[in-house]
Amino acid sequence: MVSIACSWMVIFLLSFLYGKTIICMVYRNKPDELQGTDVSVVCGLMFINIYAQAFSLVHKVGRLAFVILAAGAVGCLIYIMARAGDKGIKPGCHPAGWRGVMAVLSVGVTLLWTNIIPQHYDTYLYHAQAIRWIEEYGIVPGLGNLHFRLAYNSALMALHALFSFEWFTGESLHTVNGFIAAFFWVYAITHFKLEEGESFCASNLLRLGIIFYLIVSCYNISSPNTDMWPMLLVLYTCIKWSEFAELGTDEPSPYAFLCVVGVY
Repeated sequence: MVSIACSWMVIFLLSFLYGKTIICMVYRNKPDELQGTDVSVVCGLMFINIYAQAFSLVHKVGRLAFVILAAGAVGCLIYIMARAGDKGIKPGCHPAGWRGVMAVLSVGVTLLWTNIIPQHYDTYLYHAQAIRWIEEYGIVPGLGNLHFRLAYNSALMALHALFSFEWFTGESLHTVNGFIAAFFWVYAITHFKLEEGESFCASNLLRLGIIFYLIVSCYNISSPNTDMWPMLLVLYTCIKWSEFAELGTDEPSPYAFLCVVGVY
C-alpha cells in the first residue's frame, strides 16, 4: 500500500503542476471558477494522457517518458512560483471539520480497494497485456492480429503505462484508477453544498451520482480498466456546468474549459 500511496502522490503532483500551468497560460486573468484544485488536476490528467498517447507512437512508454514528464513538471513549478504573487493565483479548497475527516476516510478505503487483487474479467483478458505492450514497445501496428482486443487501442492504456512504474519497481503498479477514485471521492465530499436551500440543487445530486458510482464500482478500482475515468469525467463535466449555472456565471471561459473536456 505504501507504493500505491507514493504513486498517487506523484500522479497528483504532476497533474496539478501541469494543469495549473496550462490554466495560467491559457486563461491569464482566470475567473474564480477555474482556480480550484479540481480544475487543475483534471486539466493536468488530460494533458498527461495526450502526452502519453503521443509518446507511445514513437517509443515505449517507460523511464524516458516519465523523466521527460518530470523535467517538464520542474519547469511548471518554476513558472507557477514566478507567478505566485499574481492575483490570478489563489490557493485551492481546504476541507475542514467533518468534510476533512470523511475525505481522509474515503482515501483510506480507496487505498484498500486499490490494493486488492483485480476483480475485473477484462484485466486478465487484455487490460494488463495491452498496457505491458505499451510499456515495452509503445504502439505496435497489427497487434490486433495476435489478439483482437489488443486492437482496441484505448487512449487510457497509455496513461496507465506511464504511471505503472514498471521500470522502477520491476512490476506494473496499476494505481491510476485508484487515484482517480480517491480524487473524485474527495471532490464530491468537499464540494457538497449544505447551505440552506442548496442541498437539493442539480450539482449536489450529481455529486451523489459520483459517490453512488464509486460504491458500485469499488471492486473494479484495483483494475486498470478504461471505464472509470470517462464515466467520472462525464459526471464531473455535468456537475461543473450545473454549478456555473447555479452561480449565475456569465464569463465564457469556464464553459469553454468544459467544452474542451467534452472534446477530450
